[in-house]
Order: sequence, then C-alpha cells, then structure tokens
Amino acid sequence: MFSRLFSRSSASEGGGVAHKAKAAHRGEPHAPIVDEASAESGPAAEGATDGEDPESQVPVPEGGLKSEQLHPRVVGHQGVPATASILAFEPTQRVLAVASLDGRIKLFGAPGIEALLQSPLRAPCKYLEFMNHGGQLVSVTTQNDIEVWNLGKLELACSIKWEHDITAIAVLQGTTYMYLGDEVGTVSVLQYDEKSNEIVTLPYCIPAYITLGGLVRPGSSTAPSVVGILPQVNAAFSRLVIAYGNGLLVLWGLHETRVLAIRGGIEAQRKRLIEHAQNSDRPRTFTEKVADRAASLGEQFGSKYSPKAEVEDEEEEEKEICTVCWACQSGTVVAAGYVDGDIWLWAVPTLKEGGSGDHSEADLPFISGTPLRKIDLVPGKSMKMPVILLKWCASGKGGKDNKDASGQLFVYGGSDLNATQALTVLSLDEEASEKQLELPLHGPFADAVTLSRPGGTLSTPVAAILVLSSPGLLHMYDGVGIISHFFSPPAEDSVKQACLQPLPWQAPLKDVVFSQLFLVSPDSSAARVLLQLSQGKKDPLPSLAGGTKWPISGGTRSSTGSTSNDSTKERLFLLTGRKRGGIQVWDASAPSVELLCTVKAKTNKDPAPVSAVVLNEQSGLLAYGDQEGKVYLFKLSTEAQEVSCKIISNSSACSGEAVNSPAGYQCIAELHLHKAAISSIAISSDSDRLAVGDESGMISIVDPANLMLLFSGSWPGNSSGIARLKFAVPQAVKEEDPVDSSASAEPDSEQPKSSERSSTALYVVNGEATVAVLDGTTGDCLAPGPRQPESASKTLYMDLLDISTTPSVEVSTVQDPSVKLAEANQSSSYLFLCTQDWIQLVSTPSQNIGDSLREVKLEHSCCWASTFKDPSTHAFGAILLYQSGHLEIRSLPDLRIVVETTLTQCLHWQLELSYSFLATLGSAANGRITMISEERELIHLSVIAEENDLSAPDSPPRFFDKDLGAAAEAAMKYTTSLPRKKSGPKQGLLGVIKSALEQEPTLHPASELPKLFSSQPFDVPVIQPFDLSKTDSLGLDIDLEIDDILIDLDDMGVNSSPSASGEPSSNKIVLHRVTTDYSPKGKEVMSEETTRSQLFGDDGKPRQRTADEIKAAYGHAPKALDATNAAAMARDKLMERGEKLQSLNDKTEEMQAGAENFASMAEQLAKKYERRKWWEF
Repeated sequence: MFSRLFSRSSASEGGGVAHKAKAAHRGEPHAPIVDEASAESGPAAEGATDGEDPESQVPVPEGGLKSEQLHPRVVGHQGVPATASILAFEPTQRVLAVASLDGRIKLFGAPGIEALLQSPLRAPCKYLEFMNHGGQLVSVTTQNDIEVWNLGKLELACSIKWEHDITAIAVLQGTTYMYLGDEVGTVSVLQYDEKSNEIVTLPYCIPAYITLGGLVRPGSSTAPSVVGILPQVNAAFSRLVIAYGNGLLVLWGLHETRVLAIRGGIEAQRKRLIEHAQNSDRPRTFTEKVADRAASLGEQFGSKYSPKAEVEDEEEEEKEICTVCWACQSGTVVAAGYVDGDIWLWAVPTLKEGGSGDHSEADLPFISGTPLRKIDLVPGKSMKMPVILLKWCASGKGGKDNKDASGQLFVYGGSDLNATQALTVLSLDEEASEKQLELPLHGPFADAVTLSRPGGTLSTPVAAILVLSSPGLLHMYDGVGIISHFFSPPAEDSVKQACLQPLPWQAPLKDVVFSQLFLVSPDSSAARVLLQLSQGKKDPLPSLAGGTKWPISGGTRSSTGSTSNDSTKERLFLLTGRKRGGIQVWDASAPSVELLCTVKAKTNKDPAPVSAVVLNEQSGLLAYGDQEGKVYLFKLSTEAQEVSCKIISNSSACSGEAVNSPAGYQCIAELHLHKAAISSIAISSDSDRLAVGDESGMISIVDPANLMLLFSGSWPGNSSGIARLKFAVPQAVKEEDPVDSSASAEPDSEQPKSSERSSTALYVVNGEATVAVLDGTTGDCLAPGPRQPESASKTLYMDLLDISTTPSVEVSTVQDPSVKLAEANQSSSYLFLCTQDWIQLVSTPSQNIGDSLREVKLEHSCCWASTFKDPSTHAFGAILLYQSGHLEIRSLPDLRIVVETTLTQCLHWQLELSYSFLATLGSAANGRITMISEERELIHLSVIAEENDLSAPDSPPRFFDKDLGAAAEAAMKYTTSLPRKKSGPKQGLLGVIKSALEQEPTLHPASELPKLFSSQPFDVPVIQPFDLSKTDSLGLDIDLEIDDILIDLDDMGVNSSPSASGEPSSNKIVLHRVTTDYSPKGKEVMSEETTRSQLFGDDGKPRQRTADEIKAAYGHAPKALDATNAAAMARDKLMERGEKLQSLNDKTEEMQAGAENFASMAEQLAKKYERRKWWEF
C-alpha cells in the first residue's frame, strides 16, 4: 500500500536528487570532488591522507544496510486529521468515523482505540455513512467513486465508479441496500454483496420523469438533481422521500411503484404536475408529441428553438432545496433548508393515511404547496446564508401528538451573511417554540453529527452533538445542557450551560511544542518502574457533564501496549514538552499512545515552553529545559515521599522546601545557570554527568549524584549557540600528541597536556557545525574538530556511532600493495554530522577527533536528520528529510543512498514542513519516527520493513462486534414485526367497533426487498446527442395519427346533415388512422407519392377541381357528395401542410448547421456548472 523507492543504480545517470561527494581530510583542504554515482559503485572514498601517496586508496567500511530491509510507512496514527471534512456515527457499535479531504478515514472508539483507513484514490470524501449492524462503512468521493470498507478487517472491501455526479446517498439501515441520487434526477438502488465483496447495481430505479411527470420528459438532460433521500420512519422498507433541487419533495411507494404525495414547489410546477396526473391515462396526441420532440430539440440547441409555451419564463422563481431531514419521531414531518436561507416544515402522509392521490382529502392533498411552518432565523434580512446542514434530535418533551414537529433542529446557515457564523440550535416544541441557541464555531464549519445515547431510539434525546471545524477541530456539546437551555430559566452564559466537553483523543497533542522519542530496554530501570506504576491505572470512560454515559465507547484494543504481558520487547517512550511547561511521558509502543506520567516542577510558578529534554533509561534520570534558560532534574522513585529540590546557580547552591511528591518522577534540582533558551541536554550513560547548552553558547556540567556544579562557561572562542551535546562512552584515554592547530576550529585555544586518566568526553557542536571534544568534568578542550567547508551551514544533527563493519578493498593504481586492512568485523567509532548543506562522517579514535572519512555536499536544503539501527541485522543508517519533502535513507558509514522517496509517498497525504512541525519530530534508535501535525494528529512512521520491526503492533484494534451487531439486528426485526399500538384516548364501544372494521395498513418487511429490487419497473431513457440524419426534417420519430386531425366542416361551407343511419352527424370529420414514420432508424422511408396514394387511393398529384366540386364547396352539391368533397379538401390541406413542413425542414437544417459547433461546447460547459451553487465557487 505504501510505495517504496530504492536507490539509483551506480550505472544510471540522472533521476532523483543529485549529490556530490567530497573527501575533505585533515591536511588536504582542497580534496578532489567526486560524483556520488561513481562513489556508490565502491564503498571507498577517494582522497589522500597526510604522509601517504596521493594515488593510494583509503578504504572506507561498507555499510550493511540493504534496500530490502527498508519500507518507510505509517504504522500508527492518533488524533483527528487536519483536513477532516465529514463525520458519521454508528449507534450500535458506538464508533465515530471522520473522513478527510485527502482520502483518509479515521475511526474512533473508546479512548485509546483508534485506526486509520487510507483510500488508494486519495480523493476528498463528500458522503460518509455506516451500514448499521453489518460492519461496513460507505464513502463517496468527489470523483464519484463508491467505496465500501470492512470494519472487521479494516480494509477496503470493494469500490465502483458511478457515471453521473452523485448528489445524495442513503443507506437502508438493517440491510445491505443503499439509495443513490445523481445529477440527472434518478434514484438508483445498489447492494453490497458480502459473499463476493462487490457492489451490485440493481434493476430497480426511480427516474425523474416518473416522479416529476409534467416537468421532466423521458431522456431529458435538464432534470433537477436529487439533493436528499429519506427512508420514511416506521416504513423504511416501503416508502422514501426524495428531495429535488427544484424545491419539490416526493413521497414514493416502493411496492406501489408510484408517487404517493408531492410537497413544495411553486404554483406553476404544481399546476403542471396536477395536469399530468389527471391526463396520465389519456393517449398523447400528435401535437403533444411534436411539442415534446421540439422541446427536446430546444434543450440541446438552445431554448430559442423550443415552442414558446415551453420556454416561457415563470413569474415565480423556483425555491431550491439544499438539505432535508426528519423533524419528528414518527416520520410525518420533513424539514427542508433552502438556498435563500429559509427553513420550511412539510407534512408527509403516514402508511395508514396513504396519500394515494385522492384529492377529496382536504387535510392531506396529493399535491400541496402549503407548509406546516415557515422558519426564518433572521427576520427582515434579505441576504442570508443558504441552509447547508440540518440535523434533528428528539427532546423527550414532545407534544400530545407524536406526529407533530418537536425536538431540536441543528442548523448551519440561514443567518445573516455579515454576522459571525455559528451552529444554531432551534427548538420545535410547543413549550419553547422557535427558541434559539447559538454554539460558537472555533474555525470554518465543516460538519456536525448527533451522538445518540447507548440503547437510545428516535424518541430519546441525544447524548451530545459533535461539531467539526477546520483544521481538524472537534468540539462536543452535551445534549442535556442544550435541552435545559430551552426548558429552564435563561442562564447568564447559555453556551457554558450547553457544556463544551473535552475530547480524550485530542489531549495528548494539545499545546505540544517539543517531542523526543526514546527506545528503552525492557529490563531498564525506567521501563520497569514506569510500567509498574501504570499497571492497574486504567482510565475510566469519561462522562458528560449532564451525567450521560460517554457516547463513543466502541471497539476493543489490541494486545500490544503497556498492558501487554510481553516483557521481552523494547519499549518506546515519547516525551512531549508543553507550551506552559512540564512534560508528559507516553508509552508509544502501541499505535495509540498511553499516558504513563506527567512531569512538572511544582516550584515553577511561571512556566515557559519546553525546548529540550533527555532521559537515561538505566538510572531513570530525566531532565528538561525551557526557553527561559531553566533546567529541571528529576529522579524516578517507586514510593511517594518528601523531596527537597536543590537550586543550583553560579553563585551558590541551596536546598528548597521539602515537597510531598507522589511515586514516579520527583524533582531534585533546578539549574539557574543560563539566561538564554536551552538548546541541548545530555546525560552520560552511567548518569555520572549532566551537560546543558544554550543558544548563547554557554555550557554547564553538573554531577547529578552530588548535585554539584562542575563547570559553567563558554566554549573558548565560540560565538555561536550550542546545537548538540553528546557524551562518549567512558574509557581509559591516553592523550599523547598535541592536535594540529590548523585543523582546529579555534587555533588560539590551549592544547591539552598529555596525561593518562579515566575521563568522560563530551562532544560539542555549535550552530555553525564546528565540533570540539571537551573534558566531561573540567570542561577543558581535549581535541578540536576537523576543518569544515568554507561556507557556513546550520547544524541539524550530530550523533556518535559504534559500528561493526567489514571494510572493502579497492584496487590501487599503484601496484605496490602497501595498504594494510583491518580485520573483518572490526568495531569503529564515528561521528555523524548533518547540516543544511552537507553531511560528514568523522572517525573518533580513543575519544578524539580523527579524519573526515566522507563528506557529501547536498544539492538541496536539508531540514531534519537522524540515525537508526536495524534491530535484526544491526546495520546502521541515516535519515535525511529535505525542505522539498524528499526523504533519503543512507547507509552508514559509507553514506550510500539506499532509499529515495518523499514524505508524501510514505504518508499518502501532504504535510507542511513548518518550524513547529520540525520541532515535534522525534526519532528512536530502531528507525521509528513520531511527528505531530498542527496539534491535531500524532503520526508514527517506521523505516524498517515489517518483518524486521520488532516494535510493530501484534494486531490492530477491532471496531466491529459480530455478536452486538447480530443482537441489534434481531431486536430491530422483532420491533418491526410487532403490531402497532394505536395512540390516543380510551375508546368507547363504537370506537372499538370502528377500529375493528378499519383495515390495518400492510407493513412490508425487509425480506420482500430482494424480489422487489430485482425487477425494473420503468425504462430509463438514455440521453444521446441529437442527430438529424437519423430523424425526419423536424427531428420527429413518432407515429402520425390521422385520428388526431380534426377538420371543421363549417369553415369549409359544408352543411350538417344526418348520417345514413338517421343519426345526426357533427360538423367534424375524423379521417381513418394511418401511421406514418418520419425516417425512423431501421424502417423503410416511403415517398410522398406512396404516402398520398395509400391515404387517398389515387396518384396523389394536385389537379384542377371541376365545377361540381366547386359548387359543392359552397353548399350546392348533392348531400351524398358532402363527405367525398370534404375528404378531397382535407387532402389539399394536408398537401399544403406538407409544403410548410418541408419549408420548416429547410430552415431547421440551416439553424442546425450554425448551432452544432456551439452546442458541443455549451453542453460541456453547462454540465460542469449547472449543478453548482453560488456559495460553492
């Protein structure tokens, strides 16, 4: 799933990031520059050392790191993605899902139970919904890809691509079916097949020309889009409400396959819908068919070609719907939010009321434009925000009739455009009708979701409302506090009464300004004590302020973590420094970190942000410094006791008051020696020395055991801040010869005298990459560093490495084999130094500074670096992160590139490499990296392949409980199978008899849906481009019905006369039906002569009329000839009409020639912008 990019071949040229290698040895300041590609072919670096032939080769040990051992990838994630955009909640499993704009979906269960899903498409998500009881999550991307995720396996089960823009989706809960609404007004039915892991498109669909007959024609490309789909409460398997963008709400009967009720719309829309409903059974006339085809022609080539009656502008503008939701617990009231900022409530017939189209019902007509209630959040304002979101919840204090609108509406939008945006809570109850409460937003609004109580139903109040704002901010408000605002006396602060709740998964990341990761041995003092203190301290689930149980409590954690019984694995401890001082120690061995303890000095009344931290795993000593120059030293204790904190300064050392300290870390000393911000702290491996460096260049050395100051001062001749301190492993050192001052960073400094003693060396590097070795007790300079490049570069990282290697042999140009190689598998000490512009590897024999074995000039600016060791192969490597986002892994000690990739390819989303982000980057010796993004998300990255990563979690957390899902599904089936109890007052004898005689409505179960959805009730015409070559001159592909042509005999002067049967005859003659096809595809085209011959029985050519025929036209002919003459006159009129049609055909072809090029361009542009609203631009 995560891409791997390996190093370039030594024979290849170009590609990747270009680098150059330069050997810069002491004694040869102008070493030759070597191309790194050629240097990769052999591990030895070219160059010469003092006293050797310049043509001889100096062997450089070859690193053991291989590309197959590496796989940079995300192994853990905690927190909310910064690009979060959509929320979804599963009430049965109690799981929250958060989708983002970069293809990620984050799952949250109980505190500490989290998981990250990553879509291979990396496209923004626009719809997200759970399949309750089934363990699936459905997401729809902006590219109209439908994805189904398996929560049991935490993987993508299947996905399909939809041909149209998806504008609405609704999962039919309790089943594997889902409704899909698109931009062409069609509601389709899809099913997730669990056996084959496929999404199947079923034949059943609801086209717009059926639901909106009279407004939409079959095959029309201008049908309104579907903006909402609501399965009706208590009849979810029988009915659904479809909301269209043109303002109409349609109640559809699944089993009846017809419209049951229509609400909304403007008067002109309702009039045409009623006319269509009344004339739906009447066959369409020739004129209507011609008008339909002409209107279709106008849709493709411009409205000016349509009949005037079809393109006439309506005086009343359509009221566009943005969003809909239910507004009562019985499914009889729908709330609709509109583009103009209004909110209207509409009554919907229940299953018993039917709504079958009986216009005699005055209370519930088939088509109605009168809402139950009109809500205006800001009366008198003309410019209002569109209503983007509507969420409803019950208040538990509804009216007498549960069919009435009640509860609360959560609304985003409908407010003044110039006002401060907030999430508005609106009461619909009679006791607190239309009272409002505004919940402030802490950023741009993204989404909101209601969190139901455990075991709650539609009639019970919700536990809380969760609001998402950008970037990745979640705020939870207690539902009890919101309800109490409407039904209790007003408080001084309504928002506080709504009880803003802290979220547990955001606590570890809040106000973090510094972090560092430490790999701790399981048998070390720090690991044993901290894990022992944390055992049995299981944090209880938080509760809401109103006493309601925490709603997000699902999932079960994996076995890996501090609670694991495996004591052989190394532990990862994450130390995070806070903005207000103090640090927290976390167990980062699991994907979700667990808090072990909080460390903070009680004497510090005015804390400053933490800037440096260090931990010694063997003794448990911990120290941190802040930006005001203070350093705090802590010891680890298993017992609570009184501890006096000693304050150490340059002038004196005094003990403070004894403070009762709990078990864990207890402050034993404060160092008031520095005035600048602390930049680095180091503790020797035996905890015998503590060194501190600040940004002004001052260094102090303290004895932690005796709490005594050993050295305090500046590095001689150094004017730059201290970048890094590192103690070497203590050993017996014999300093013999003075070091060449030409290679020293400070030539005027005194050279140490030769002596033999046991010492701890302190390696120091300043901000300009100058290295020196100081005595760990006296602070004297033991050795200066090697000569550095002429151009100054900012120091990023320095580390001491003890590498066991096998040196490689390079063939010298000199035939005399005078080079002596070390034995195989020798252990060598090195200093690795990284700056923004170059990296360097220096030998460190006997705690001294030796030769610069390898130096690589970086062509791009580096911003962060670290080293690591493969736990299985014990091979060393270095990680370089560039400002451009590129990531390199190099082998040590040869500095060979092994892997080249980018941070985006490792994470599968983008991160901004800001200063605050780089300050929270922490790394451990086993290749694990932690990073904190915008105080929202904690990311765990591992560069070691999975089979070598010994600290990888055994198994991910589980978010789907099959037993719980099966129980919830069985309970739902049992509830729907129970007979409905009739509400209302007690009935008398007549009422009982009447109720017994009434027929109960049929409640269709879910078991009938497979048969229902397996058939196609309607034909869905395919919208194809218009082509006159396949139609007649007008583009008409219809049957000409002569019965539809009425001839008025009075206009022709034919007198009325009785028929042969003696019955009176009307003055209109109906010709016999003749079907004429206007060049349809697949049919033979008949000539005009053939058509006329079939119609009139003669040659069909025009001829001059006789005198008798002329007399008959004026009423002087015999009555027996009236019908014959009328037929001849009708023939002539048809011929004249044909000539007019031919003339119209010529004009149509001429117009088409000029419109074809325009239509092709306009069609693409219209499809792109016709569905977008003004606030989306």
